[in-house]
Amino acid sequence: MTKIKKLHHKRLNFPPQDAQTLREQIEAAPTDGLQDVLKPYQEWPFVRGDMYHWIPTLNRFDETMADAIEKYKLSGLQESDFDHSTQQTLVSMLHFSRLLLENCINRNLYSSVDRLDSLLNTSDPEVLECTLRLLLRASQRWSYQRDLRANQALMSARLMTLADPWHTKKDIVPHADKDTAESAASHANEFRLLADDKNTNLLKAHGGVVRYQFFRTAEDVQQMEAEGAAPVDSIAVSLDTRKKTGDGGSHRRTPSKKSHSHQSDAGRQSSTLSEGLVSIHTPVCDLGLDHTAGVSAQMRQAFDKLVAQHNVPRAHHFELRHRIYVALAFAAGDSELRYALLRARIYAAAILSQLMNEREFKNAFLSREPNFTADIIGVLQPEVHAPLSVQTAVFLALESLLKQRSEVSGAYVALNASANHGVLMFILRKAFTDVDGPPAFPYELMSALYFFLTAMANNMNGGQLLVSAGVVPVFVSALKHTHSQQLRSIGRAAKLLDYLISSTSSTFPAFCSANGITTLVDRIHSEVMSAVAVSDANPEAAADLTSPVTLPRFPDYPKQLYRRREILAAEQIYLLKELFKLLTHLVQQPSYNDRLRNLVETTLPQTLRTVLNYPAAFGSNVYGMAISISAMLVHNEPTSLPIIQEARLPETMLENLEKHVPYNSDVIMNIPGALG
Repeated sequence: MTKIKKLHHKRLNFPPQDAQTLREQIEAAPTDGLQDVLKPYQEWPFVRGDMYHWIPTLNRFDETMADAIEKYKLSGLQESDFDHSTQQTLVSMLHFSRLLLENCINRNLYSSVDRLDSLLNTSDPEVLECTLRLLLRASQRWSYQRDLRANQALMSARLMTLADPWHTKKDIVPHADKDTAESAASHANEFRLLADDKNTNLLKAHGGVVRYQFFRTAEDVQQMEAEGAAPVDSIAVSLDTRKKTGDGGSHRRTPSKKSHSHQSDAGRQSSTLSEGLVSIHTPVCDLGLDHTAGVSAQMRQAFDKLVAQHNVPRAHHFELRHRIYVALAFAAGDSELRYALLRARIYAAAILSQLMNEREFKNAFLSREPNFTADIIGVLQPEVHAPLSVQTAVFLALESLLKQRSEVSGAYVALNASANHGVLMFILRKAFTDVDGPPAFPYELMSALYFFLTAMANNMNGGQLLVSAGVVPVFVSALKHTHSQQLRSIGRAAKLLDYLISSTSSTFPAFCSANGITTLVDRIHSEVMSAVAVSDANPEAAADLTSPVTLPRFPDYPKQLYRRREILAAEQIYLLKELFKLLTHLVQQPSYNDRLRNLVETTLPQTLRTVLNYPAAFGSNVYGMAISISAMLVHNEPTSLPIIQEARLPETMLENLEKHVPYNSDVIMNIPGALG
């Protein structure tokens, strides 16, 4: 990987002042101080950005990851734990890099995929999860897949290992209480079994078994003998272990003829390594681990013992280590570690669905776990009480799985997507229940839910199913929420309404039936008045923004960029833009004129005049849309001109344009239509 050297941008675009300040802090901070700079940014606090502004930051992250990879030898399996500072720095960088990919344009500039490939070798579950989430977001962009496919052969093998079934049902179900239909359904689904915290003791008692099979080839035997491997017949050891545990192993495969000859006299010790099937089925309690040590240290102890005992070839070390980690999570009763590994499993499967075409994904993954999509949706059922972090992983995976056409219909059926009483509608209604209260779900889950709904609305009748289920009244009710932490979610609801209205003919009647037009106009008026209050409290900033600005020449280095000041918070700017976009698209549709005829009799003309009086507070995008809406009201209903003139809309627009014309194409393009 090389540094990003492409510093020039075809289109001049200035970053907000807060974003520029943060970037300078990241560049100036020492490596062990990066986590302190990045930790407060668990959510994206700015308006939509541009990757060009963050090139020095991405290069800094790449150098830091390269140093950590070299220090801890992550080109192979990690042999020593990260120190606390390094671990937190990696987690913070990976999290912030994902926020950049989700909230910036020009994402094709990101070029640290090979670093993420090396980080898959980590034994730290938090670093692994953050790496997989960043890889998932990168894999969803078509321009990255060329970079990903450069390492796809090795990466896909590791991802397949992380996504493989754990087959815990075989050990757990015989001991589970299946008296009720709900309990029986829960234990028939491995994901529901693992995600329910009530099963922690059950998994601890019966799930802590290292289970792994591999086939030792003649090449493996020759290589291990050259390296001086111990002359132990691992087939006999494997069979003895299985006899002691009373289990015949799992994932049976058909061994070669030579393997059969060894198994026929398994009790005989051999003086040489043998080719054939090797089955490891060892309870964690039989490994003699030091339980006073941490889970990572116990994992390495078990790994060393099993590799030495069974002469496991190097090619199988990654998979064996992962199986040991899963067994230790069960045996220790560590539900947080179990959830982290479960999330990693879901993310890995989602990445594979992006990297592979439909046939490859079906042959490589779905052949092993054909009910994967329906099973992970089972985790969302309210009776499972799955952690919100696991539900977040499920929605992010579903967003990717909709790319696989064979999984779309199954996902819709499992979600009961067209029913008002389905699990999807249950979650949406819960998200927007309390009008004045804080969000019911954390930012990560709400973002994942939004990404999934966007993908569903763009995919195969998904929008029609959402409308049939009654999602429009839920989104209209979301426009009434007033809590400051809900602003971004309300903006996303408005954006989804905008898309559904433009793509599905049945959405607009449902929108009108839910009193959506009045609710939209009232919310726009409320937000505009709130923005005016903020602007009046900052008169110096408003005066500075309305005065003509001498822009610098196109910079040779991003540090020389002009800093754009913002009066409103990024969430409020985003909400205003989405509300005005929705209203703009409504008035631009001639077929909606009959329903929108009375808009001039609402508070809308006064609201538009207020926006035109405060161009600095609302920004050029909202200002341009206000001009466009004012013109469209007259064009759609010429008899409304006296009312608009009485509200002094044309006069206010001309007075402000005479003082200052914003440097924005949205404003300039809409001026001729307004004057006409």
